Amino acid sequence: MKALWQGILVVVAIALGLSLYFIYNKTGARGNFVPAEISEEAVARSVLSYAIDPMFSSSNLLSDLNGTKANLVMHVLDEDKLYFSLPNTEDWALARDCLTKQPEKIEFSRSTEAPYKLGSLILKKRDVYFFRIDADDFKIEPNARLHIPFRQAVYDPTARELAKFITNEVIMCGREYFAAEKVGKRTVYAANFGARVTVPRESSLTRLAKAIVGEEKDQSRAVQKLLDFVTNEIEYDKDEREWAGNSQVVKRANEVLMTKRATCASKAALYASLLEQIDGDYIFAYYPKHLTVFVYGQYSDSNGHSIVYEGKRYHLAETTNPGFVIGYTKMEPEFSPENDWTHLQRPKDRDVPKAKK
Repeated sequence: MKALWQGILVVVAIALGLSLYFIYNKTGARGNFVPAEISEEAVARSVLSYAIDPMFSSSNLLSDLNGTKANLVMHVLDEDKLYFSLPNTEDWALARDCLTKQPEKIEFSRSTEAPYKLGSLILKKRDVYFFRIDADDFKIEPNARLHIPFRQAVYDPTARELAKFITNEVIMCGREYFAAEKVGKRTVYAANFGARVTVPRESSLTRLAKAIVGEEKDQSRAVQKLLDFVTNEIEYDKDEREWAGNSQVVKRANEVLMTKRATCASKAALYASLLEQIDGDYIFAYYPKHLTVFVYGQYSDSNGHSIVYEGKRYHLAETTNPGFVIGYTKMEPEFSPENDWTHLQRPKDRDVPKAKK
């Protein structure tokens, strides 16, 4: 069974390190931040947040979005400067015009060969341009698309769609933790993973869900197809589970898709986010060391893994088990999915999980 950290919790958003983007509050309400539209400057800063994060820096994120081979070496926060390298065989004019709003302010290394020195940085690469720009001058075309291929479909969010994730504009939100239990006089807190689920009609996930489901008209089979995608194409990530020793990395759905790796909680949040796009009926089930999803539909109950919630029977859809077939696949007897849960939650209610009575 996959570990889910439970205790005094800080929810970690992978792509940032910039807590100013969080719009959670501790009252349980989403907050009043509802911008009419995200500005081009906010889009650029959001993309930059992904580009500088080690989780994404090894990808082709910038080159995919702006069409250049420029590599972001570092964002020096003290001076708010972005340092780039570009192979000197590449089109300098293209890179210059794609990366910055003020090309006349570009600063180059004065070194003519490696190692290149610029400001406090030394770059040992050979045969490159080494330069820096003001972070405020960095630009990205808001409608430029990433292309992240999977066997079943391609995830192709635009820069603007990524910005709406990173600002939590398309996330359920709400209270990020809840009082899970009492241990003597001490209250033990746990993560509210429902707050990380994407809202219905988010455009990039809707495109992906439709591509995965295809022409399938039966809702129960469509729900199984989305589960097949999550179980087979998203790798379970033990490193993220053990991040910081006693915490768990919590990703938004787009971040799971961008890295193709996730823990049980982030896998569940991705699956739930895809279900939201096809109006799937589901609930989260919390266990002491696990999180999973139960779905409503026309399924066999031959494995016995089902529970009744608000008068309806929901069937286990285990996101960490590749090839899991709803209603048929039997979990190992390490825990009882139908009995051992501690809390249930319908994320679209935007409330904290409800404890077993």
